[in-house]
Amino acid sequence: VLRAALGEEHVLVDLDTRLHWSRSTLSEGKLPRAVVRPRTTAEVQAVMRAANRFGLTVHPVSTGRNWGYGTALPCDDGCVVLDLSDLRRVDVDAELGIATIEPGVRPVLQMSPSLSPRTVPQANASAAPSRTSGRASRTGAA
Repeated sequence: VLRAALGEEHVLVDLDTRLHWSRSTLSEGKLPRAVVRPRTTAEVQAVMRAANRFGLTVHPVSTGRNWGYGTALPCDDGCVVLDLSDLRRVDVDAELGIATIEPGVRPVLQMSPSLSPRTVPQANASAAPSRTSGRASRTGAA
């Protein structure tokens, strides 16, 4: 079902990939059943429908760089890691002052060129890969 929705190359079940996602700085890891890499919102929805249908646990990860908020390590053995790093769209409505930022966007590398200084105030002093969206979520300056 997942391969039909995402394509063969976006449903990874090989042991090397699964072992990569099972490691962190912790002494123990959890081995996922699969790693899926959707490219669109519709594909994310298809993954979630399949997970619901088959009773699969899903562990979503945006870019896997959650400094201070945990790791990309799956919560359970046998879960499906939902790797959202390929969702990188940024849409800005300057008139409404709204930015829609997909979870795979790394702000400094991708979002900043999409925005002009008059559209969204840039940054604070937090960690570079998280600064713009972190500030936006805190202050409402989207």
